[in-house]
Amino acid sequence: MGTSTLTTLENALKTYYRPAIIPQLDNGSGPMFAALRKTAEFVVGNKFKFGLEYGRSGGIGARGEYDDLPTPSARKYAQAEAETKTLASRFAITDKVLKTTKDNRAAFVDQVTRQMDNLVIDGNDMLRRMMVGTSTGQMGTVSADVTTAKVVTVVGTIEAFYPGQLVDILTDADTKSVDGKEIVDVDYDNSTITFGENVTVTADQIICLAGDYGKEMTGLKDIMTATTIYGINRTNNKWFSPTVYDKYSGGVAQDLDSLWMQTAIDQIKKRTGEKPNFIVCNDGVKRAYLDEQNAYKHNIDFKDVDGGYRLIAYDDVPITDEKYMDAEIMDFIALKEFILGRLGDWDWMDDDGAIMHRINNKTAYEGTMVMYADLLCMKPASNARIKGIKEY
Repeated sequence: MGTSTLTTLENALKTYYRPAIIPQLDNGSGPMFAALRKTAEFVVGNKFKFGLEYGRSGGIGARGEYDDLPTPSARKYAQAEAETKTLASRFAITDKVLKTTKDNRAAFVDQVTRQMDNLVIDGNDMLRRMMVGTSTGQMGTVSADVTTAKVVTVVGTIEAFYPGQLVDILTDADTKSVDGKEIVDVDYDNSTITFGENVTVTADQIICLAGDYGKEMTGLKDIMTATTIYGINRTNNKWFSPTVYDKYSGGVAQDLDSLWMQTAIDQIKKRTGEKPNFIVCNDGVKRAYLDEQNAYKHNIDFKDVDGGYRLIAYDDVPITDEKYMDAEIMDFIALKEFILGRLGDWDWMDDDGAIMHRINNKTAYEGTMVMYADLLCMKPASNARIKGIKEY
């Protein structure tokens, strides 16, 4: 391949495609991600460290004319800590493609643009899943034992899986049943994934992208449910926990009552003095809300939010339906208490002076975009969750 062609490609990736990709990743990864404040101010070494203020000042009170004044006591602080997670998006282009398009500008641009479009689409999808998921990287679990077969039934959001993905199936970091095997087909109607070769797995094992276990960003599920988050154990620190309303009756989800939603909003306001500014659920729960509103002939409100999104709203709080949200759940979040801590924008790995690198033993070249980041929540108590909502 001529050096001039590779140089042309690298120049295009740096000066033309990168400035276009970053806004698409920041604004196209869902309403929550678009509205997040993104900053590097909490970076200390390779971690994020941030102070959490809680409680009330103790030096407040009423006294008699000659009584001692209240004893000074400042609000409490706790030190929170999070890892800088490495998010990466790689693309490859073959030497043959570069050679056959080097004299055809339109064909060259078409090939590179297609690669960059795919990078953005898949990057958006990854970020939306991580935003509402868990740092374990869990996309689903195994429904039942499988012995020497290609088809595995999945519990969870089957839309998280696509042909061509490489996945691990494991119990923990030391017990892996499937190591980086490719999914060749997905049956979305029956919630199954098919591998190109036989596998043996056990019920309840975790399914995640190959190599991702325990390395993805902190997600909304962590913030709502994890016992320990940002190094703080909630067992003895209830101030660091969201409010959870369990509406299951005998294990069965119930029809949504919008008064539940108002109760959640009111409770957050009483507890923190803040009103949540996002409601997050999957599309089935969103339809349950619409069904309840239609039953009472209520007009549906809408609200414009960052990123060019127009969402339905309740009490002026926008409702975003996220396909990777767990079933039968509605979360209420104060997004101003959330920050995407990151070292910087997405950028090419080019510290050695080159964006494109030859792939060993292949007639192809690859480039990688990276971002070092994690989702930080300064006040989890400003959030609430309703679980047990019947979907429509």
